Amino acid sequence: MPEPLRIAILAGARSIHTKRWSARLVEHGHAVQVYTLFPDRIEGVEVVDVFGRGIPGRLGIRRHWRRRRLRSLFSEFDPHLVQSFFLWPYGDWAAQSGVRPVVQGAWGSDVLVIPQRSAKRRRQIGRLLAGADAVTVNSRSLADGVVALGADRERVHEIGWGVDVDRFTGHDDGALAEQLGLAGRPIVVSTRGHKPIYNLDVIVEAMPGVLRWVPEAAFLFMGHGPMTDRLRARMAELGVLDQARFRRFAEGELPAAFAAASVAVSVPSSDSGRPTSLLEAMASRLPVVLSDVAGIRELVDHGEGAEIIPVRDPAATAAAIVRLLQDPGRRESHGARNRSVVVERASAAGETAKCLALYARLCGISG
Repeated sequence: MPEPLRIAILAGARSIHTKRWSARLVEHGHAVQVYTLFPDRIEGVEVVDVFGRGIPGRLGIRRHWRRRRLRSLFSEFDPHLVQSFFLWPYGDWAAQSGVRPVVQGAWGSDVLVIPQRSAKRRRQIGRLLAGADAVTVNSRSLADGVVALGADRERVHEIGWGVDVDRFTGHDDGALAEQLGLAGRPIVVSTRGHKPIYNLDVIVEAMPGVLRWVPEAAFLFMGHGPMTDRLRARMAELGVLDQARFRRFAEGELPAAFAAASVAVSVPSSDSGRPTSLLEAMASRLPVVLSDVAGIRELVDHGEGAEIIPVRDPAATAAAIVRLLQDPGRRESHGARNRSVVVERASAAGETAKCLALYARLCGISG
């Protein structure tokens, strides 16, 4: 049994991914503290609001004050290492913490969005990556991205959140569909947040085309966001609002939500690696309709678990959904393949084991 570690995580404590990851580390016997801008309760984990209530006013003073506060907090916890999730601001905090080793967790926005905002921000991100003892990403495409920004290729590790394949199985008792008023109907589920980059408006525009050929189909939009009201309004204009359900699911309801569906759709404009919600759908034996971006195609391809379509193409989106809804054999073969891929290459147990091995190696601790 490896020596227990004290792990400081810099991340959003309200994120379901932070909650799950921290809980897994605790289950493996490690001590975890989460330092955050957005505190929330995490079972078995001390969550520290880094700013608290007494925040100095000027930016330069705030940065100096935060660095001193972090170092004071870390001196009490004495972590073996610090792990950030998202480079800005949490990776910046990690670099200022005075703790080594530093593991920087980089995600799609860190690679594809924030560096494009200004040359200054790109240089800052590059320094954070170059100065890290290790960088974790969840796909080869993001690995290439962080290397292009300045990370040492030898220090980049492909480690994602992973999926609990014992919970996300695709087995459905029909209760959730009954609750939603959709019993017996094929359900198309959208797994992404209601933000412009995820192109949920494209799915909305595809709905009339799908319903023309599969009139019994229903659409389930998970989550919420700044576009929710706009999406509802457009559905009303198209006359398809009655065929849609919007629902924010609690953590314990997610396996049933995916199991109730027939097809999952994710059509973002930009690569975000391997989104966990999509992997959960795949583990639940769902075929997927995906826009043509790099990260997820490391696990699926057209005709191999997925129907790949051009970015922002409602007609192609509708055609792909109809093709799957009208072909049970294709749905079944795609879904079986997808579950097998996630079990083999993206399980929570496997990703956690890889990360703990990295932590132990960086800290010079052997099993």
